[in-house]
Amino acid sequence: EHTMSGHQLAVTGVAISPANIHCASSSWDKTIKIWNPATGVCEATLHGHSDWVHAVKFSRDGSRLASCSSDQTVRTWSVAHGEAL
Repeated sequence: EHTMSGHQLAVTGVAISPANIHCASSSWDKTIKIWNPATGVCEATLHGHSDWVHAVKFSRDGSRLASCSSDQTVRTWSVAHGEAL
């Protein structure tokens, strides 16, 4: 078990990729973090929302991540590249 910490404000959502390779968290700090659940290390911090991020969900193959925010947008992200699609 690992405690994964690094967000500056409350964590609002968590998702585990289908193969348990990654864990993603969303936060009031307007970021998404991609974690390695085996080590607890943050592999990427995704920036792009201008308001709180409420939830995250991985695609079926785990290669993409969707997020929704109070900025009234839904964004999709490349997990491998850590950037918006």
